[in-house]
Amino acid sequence: MIIKKWDTTLNSGAGGWLAQSAKTNAVDLVVDVTAATPVSIFDVVGSTPKIKTTYLPNSVFDSLYFYSSISANTALNTLTPLAIANAETLNRNAKGYYWIVNGTYTLTASATGSASLIGGKYYKSFWYPAEGPLSPVNPNTASVLEAGDWFILERIAGGDGSTEANAIVAYYASVNNTYELMGGASSGAAGTPGLVPSASAGDQAKFLRADATWATPVDTNTTYSISTLNGDANSTKIRLTDSAAGTDDVTIAVGAVGSTHGLTIAQASDVITIKHADTSSQATVTNSGRTYIQSITLDEYGHITAIASGTETVVNTNTTYSISAVNGVEAGSFNVRLTGSDTTTDDVTFASGDNVTLSRVNDTITVSATAYTAGNGISLSSYQFSVAAGVGLTQEASGLKMTQPFIASASTPGATYQVANNLWFDIA
Repeated sequence: MIIKKWDTTLNSGAGGWLAQSAKTNAVDLVVDVTAATPVSIFDVVGSTPKIKTTYLPNSVFDSLYFYSSISANTALNTLTPLAIANAETLNRNAKGYYWIVNGTYTLTASATGSASLIGGKYYKSFWYPAEGPLSPVNPNTASVLEAGDWFILERIAGGDGSTEANAIVAYYASVNNTYELMGGASSGAAGTPGLVPSASAGDQAKFLRADATWATPVDTNTTYSISTLNGDANSTKIRLTDSAAGTDDVTIAVGAVGSTHGLTIAQASDVITIKHADTSSQATVTNSGRTYIQSITLDEYGHITAIASGTETVVNTNTTYSISAVNGVEAGSFNVRLTGSDTTTDDVTFASGDNVTLSRVNDTITVSATAYTAGNGISLSSYQFSVAAGVGLTQEASGLKMTQPFIASASTPGATYQVANNLWFDIA
């Protein structure tokens, strides 16, 4: 921090603030370089350095403490006990407390020689409208301050406040405000530069307007809603409506091929329904027997609009057949005959061959073999004849072979000779 002191010798006797030291750290024991013998302007109490009261009447800018703002006409006597009590809680002196004025208000000091009893103690206050040497000469009892002005508690003197004669005396001074509050612009005049006016509690959501007032933002946000509504017979609309009643539509329409619309569209309660159009009144056709669908008529969309049927007339040209056995043309032959329903016939003839005979009873044709009988010395088994060879004969593939010697003397004609047991020769 930088310590400054009011010096009446500066500015040709008008006075001014004189820096006491270039030190900026309070723990450094800053020395009053203006004294004949340099001394420290701090007392160290415990580990906390405090400025000596000798130097406090001189405004120490970096030791100023903002207490509160002023938003009404105020008696200065009421500020003093509050500042002293607050300073005690902060372990500091009330000198250097300052207040900022929010508007145009009157500050009233005590009348000369009068004191106010507040909280069991007596208080007096003096007011000086400008910075300068503090002196109780001709103090003002009242002063009007404007928004942005501020004033300081520069000195506390007097007694302990136990009696009016020992009243605690506080000296307040206005600090000249180089800047006024900003001047608001209007439709006919420009604004003027200046300090921003203070905002009141509860105005945290407001903004500062060019007319120098705090105002609530106007909600210019546009909200929208969406809905459906009817168009023409073949369309419907989706409508966007803003909070200013402006609208914008999107039209949804079903197309047509030629003059026929294959779809229908409708809306109700913000629901758009698109359906297949009823483009055909053709009923279901169910045929049976020899009735058939002959033709189908389609529209532009391939929908069936008509069905034509026809009945077939059938001439029964189917020929049926029966089979039977009949006598053939030749004797001993028989035919298997196929006879059509148109009276046509077709025959298969069975004729008897060697050693076979045929016979017919109704539709049954019987094939029989010729009956044989065997003579002496020959046997018949089924259809096979066998000759049993006697003495002097053998059976060979080429026939019977005589093995007995031939009797050459048997030459008498008409005589019979026995060659073997069962073999005889007749001599001719």
